[in-house]
Amino acid sequence: MCAKRCEREGQRFGRLVVEEFAGKTSKSQSIWNCRCDCGNTKMVKNGDLVSGHTKSCGCLAREILSERKTTHGHSKNGKVSKELNCWMSMIKRCERLYDKGYFNYGGRGITVCEKWHKFENFYEDMGSCPPGMTLERIDNDGNYCKENCKWATRVEQQNNRRSIKWIEYKGEIKNLTQWSKVLDINISTLRHRLYMYGWSVEKTFNTPTNRVRITERDSGGKFLKVTYV
Repeated sequence: MCAKRCEREGQRFGRLVVEEFAGKTSKSQSIWNCRCDCGNTKMVKNGDLVSGHTKSCGCLAREILSERKTTHGHSKNGKVSKELNCWMSMIKRCERLYDKGYFNYGGRGITVCEKWHKFENFYEDMGSCPPGMTLERIDNDGNYCKENCKWATRVEQQNNRRSIKWIEYKGEIKNLTQWSKVLDINISTLRHRLYMYGWSVEKTFNTPTNRVRITERDSGGKFLKVTYV
């Protein structure tokens, strides 16, 4: 027993360093007198040291709690600011396998720069989020960092989605939704022409849409003949 006690003495567990054997519990578990890095001493059961359940005299937990409450001031009475919420969502979708957005972010290699793993640094770089905006990456295939992020409107975000297809026509580049408005052609018609029928952009944009004209009906109102103009 003396040999085992000597082996444990001097060992470090988190912020605690074992100084001496202090006795046993009613269940014969060893108790050790430990000195914390902050200078305090604490008696800790052997199982709590080995499992990592106890890593300090209690100062570590107090520091973490204090940081959560006072460091950034973006969490009060159970409510978080928009900036903190954006930051937490960014971390989760890039690094938490269980997050529903992980597949499209962390799952395809999108990462958060080391500096931004601390909220205060993220907030220092990005500042307050303007009304109606949210966090956006400039390069949709790039990582989250100061150089590749900005506060953007929902419309800007939608235009930057990977699924958006950009089409150049007569020197202008727009997505299909924007071309639909400019040409006054239903977006479904444009999609069918381009991706189902394989039409060229020129033919797709310059072919007038067909307007249906009913020329004959039966007595019950059923269409007998339809012509297109």
